[in-house]
Amino acid sequence: MKSSVKSDRYFVYLHEGYVDSFCRGFLPLARPVELNDPFEFLLPNKEYRNLKDWSNDVRTAKVFRQAYENMFPQNQGHCSVDDFLDRMVEAPAEITHGFIREYQNNVAAVFKHEASRNFAILCCTKNENCALMWAHYTRKHRGFMVELNRNQSPFSNIVQEDLLLEVEYDKPRMPFELMDFNNMEVLVRNVARRKQEVWKYENEVRFLFGIETCKKNGSIVEEGDASQPGARLLLSVPPKSLNGVVFGLAMNSDLKVKIKEAMTSRTWGDFYIKQSAPSDSKFEFTYE
Repeated sequence: MKSSVKSDRYFVYLHEGYVDSFCRGFLPLARPVELNDPFEFLLPNKEYRNLKDWSNDVRTAKVFRQAYENMFPQNQGHCSVDDFLDRMVEAPAEITHGFIREYQNNVAAVFKHEASRNFAILCCTKNENCALMWAHYTRKHRGFMVELNRNQSPFSNIVQEDLLLEVEYDKPRMPFELMDFNNMEVLVRNVARRKQEVWKYENEVRFLFGIETCKKNGSIVEEGDASQPGARLLLSVPPKSLNGVVFGLAMNSDLKVKIKEAMTSRTWGDFYIKQSAPSDSKFEFTYE
C-alpha cells in the first residue's frame, strides 16, 4: 500500500554499499566537493566595472585573501595582499582582465574547499515513491530507502538551528552581491539551497552539519584517512531517529537479512521494515 507524502516526512535513498555502515547505526554525509552536480557550490563570477572595485572586494574577506595566497605563494612574507592590489590598480587593462578571471576561478575553488572542510550535508527527499530516485540512488533498486524522524536528535537539533534547507529550483544562482564572505555559515546555507530546475523532481531537503562541532560531540565520525579522497563522513543515528526502512526490488536477500538482524539487535522501538514491489495497475511501487 502506498503511503501519502507529508511535508514533514523525509527519506534517504541508499545503494547496497551502505548496508554495513547503516547496520552499525550510521548514514552517509556528503561534503560539497562530493556532490554530483558540477554547479553545486560553484560561485558565479562578478562583472567588475574597474580594478578598484575588484580590489575593494579582495580586501574584505578571508576567502579572497586565501585565493591570492594560492596564486602567489612566492609573494608571502615580502608582498602583502594590500601592497599587491595597490600595484595592480596601476597595471594595464589587458593584463588585469585575464588576471581577475583567473583569480575569480581561484576564489570559487577556495570557497568550495572551505565549505567542504567545515560543512557536511545529508541529502534527503520528500519523495517516498520515486522511480527515478530508486533507479539512480539505490543502483537499480539493489539498495534501500530509509525514513528519518525529524523530531529526534540529531535531526531535531538541525531544525532548531535553522540548518534544515528546502532546496529551491526556481531561482538563479546566488547573486555575487548578496554573498557574505565573512559569514561562511550564512553563505553556505544560501548557496546550498539553490539548484538547477532539472533536479526539481527530487524535491530535496538538506540537513547541514558543522563538521568540527559534530565530531567533538560524537555525532559525526570519519572513516579512512582524512587526507585521502576516499575518507567518508558518517552521521551517527540513534534508533529513535529513524522510522523505518524499505528494501529495493532487486536487493540481495543476504543484505536484507543483515539489516533485519541489525534492527533486532538494537532497540529500534516502532520501526517498520517493508519490501517494495511494482504496482499491479499503476506506474508506482507498493511497500508491504
